[in-house]
Amino acid sequence: MPDALTSVVRASDPTPRPWVNGAGTTRELALASAEVGGRPLWRLSLADLPEVSTFSRIDDVDRIFIVVGATGVALDFGQRRIRCEQSEPVEFAGEDGPECTAAHPTRAFNLMVACGAGVGRVRPHSLDLGEVLSIDARANLLTAVFVVSGTGSLDGSALGTGDTAIIDSGTVTFVGSENAKVLHVFVEPTCSGPPEKYAS
Repeated sequence: MPDALTSVVRASDPTPRPWVNGAGTTRELALASAEVGGRPLWRLSLADLPEVSTFSRIDDVDRIFIVVGATGVALDFGQRRIRCEQSEPVEFAGEDGPECTAAHPTRAFNLMVACGAGVGRVRPHSLDLGEVLSIDARANLLTAVFVVSGTGSLDGSALGTGDTAIIDSGTVTFVGSENAKVLHVFVEPTCSGPPEKYAS
C-alpha cells in the first residue's frame, strides 16, 4: 500500500472480554494511544449481545452503536426506546446505559470518543461487485473500515467479514464483492480537541 499507512485487525485476532458490568462480552479492535481526561481519545470494539442485557455506563464518552449481526435490537433508555437494525448508527452518551433486547443473540460495532476530543462519524455502505469506495484519512484523528458482511480488497489487500482496517494516513480504495456491507468510521478533530493526529 504505497499511498497510505494501514494496519488490519482480523476477525479472529481480538480476545473476548467481559463487560464492566458482566452482562456481555466485547472484543477490542483498536484503541488510541493518546488520552483525554484519563480516557482514550477513541476506541473501537465489537460486542456480543445476548437476548437481554444492560449496557455498562461509561462517563465522559460519546458513543456510536451499530448492529452488525443479523438480528436487530431494541434499546430502552427509560423515556425513549429505539429500534436498531443492521448497519443503522445510533448515537448516545456513554453515561446512558440502556437496556438491550434482541430476539436472538447478535453483535454490535461501537465507536467511543472522549467528550470534546473529536466528532465521531460512522457511514454505512452497501457495495455491488466491483463498486469502489474511496477513503481519505489525511484530515482525521481516526479513519477505519469495518467489514459487516461479504468481502473486498483495500488497496489490493483482502478483507473479510469482521475484519477492521485502520488507515493512519493517506488515501485508500476499497473494492467490494457482491453485496458487501462496510462501515466507514472516522473521528474529525474539533477546535478544542487535540491539535495533532494520534495512531492506535
